[in-house]
Amino acid sequence: MAKIKIRDLEAEEGSKVFGFIDVDKTSTTMHRIPLALFNGANPGPKLCVLGGIHGLEYCSIEAVLRVIEKVNPKRLSGVLLAVPVANQASFEARTAFISPLDGLNLNRCFPGDLKGTMSYRVAHTLFSEVVSKADYLIDCHGGDLNEDIYDFVIAGVSDKEEVNKAAMGMADCFNTKYVKTEKAMSTDVTGAVITGTTQMATRIYGIPSVVPESGRGGEVRESSVKFIYDGIINVMKYLGMIEGRAARYKYVVDPETFKFTAEKGGIFRSKVKVGEMVSAGDVVAEVVDLFGRPLQTVRAPADSMVALMRVFHAVNPGETLLWLVKLE
Repeated sequence: MAKIKIRDLEAEEGSKVFGFIDVDKTSTTMHRIPLALFNGANPGPKLCVLGGIHGLEYCSIEAVLRVIEKVNPKRLSGVLLAVPVANQASFEARTAFISPLDGLNLNRCFPGDLKGTMSYRVAHTLFSEVVSKADYLIDCHGGDLNEDIYDFVIAGVSDKEEVNKAAMGMADCFNTKYVKTEKAMSTDVTGAVITGTTQMATRIYGIPSVVPESGRGGEVRESSVKFIYDGIINVMKYLGMIEGRAARYKYVVDPETFKFTAEKGGIFRSKVKVGEMVSAGDVVAEVVDLFGRPLQTVRAPADSMVALMRVFHAVNPGETLLWLVKLE
């Protein structure tokens, strides 16, 4: 393959380079995006893998680091663009979801704006100089500081059927029990529309994208790292970038999801763990007051799996308690 160049990083055929892409200066320092650039010895597709869009989602970061350590450019077909920590400011300050520089969630700022605050500038630089160069995108996530998430995948959606089919083909590579299409994840628990995620790349650039989700904020849980890492390696096999036959998995698409929020503020007590199967009528959680008196009892409305669990003991009215997904 020809030499690959992004800013000052140049990778000859069959080589890799590590470096940084400068975004802009804060009051005291330069905000930079770390990039591992692999130029394979043979022609093939270009894959972009992102970690650390949210700085406390450590499983995503560790999984990308392991991919960087694993891949040998001399045995690679195509190009791998790997960003282990996309949100430097959040990672360094250890903040949940938002950047301490402007109080914004980077995963609501895409495709970005060079005239905006730092999160918008990071989003613009990441999209225009890295993601747009790829044919496929994997953006790795997991539970942030307040949540614990069991393995699942979000598949990007566009108005082109071939792009959607390719995204589901990538999702097949993750050992998950269910996949949510981006359309099914279009609103938050309040009903507000979610916009500005990395999966904007699917509509803007026509790039098939998936978002693997697993883990608990601030914690490197080996099973979650393995879920994400194994999926990325499987995708690379599926795309013909590395040797080996990709494992393929079956799953439920857009299962019915039961999302529970706190009716009153108090103390949250979970009765189950993420990934656990529960039966209709089982008590899965409760909220009590500061004297332990019951305020709310949550029962499973159907046989289902615990998909997401609140981590914080304290809970305010309207905040998320847990999610259950019906896998039939």
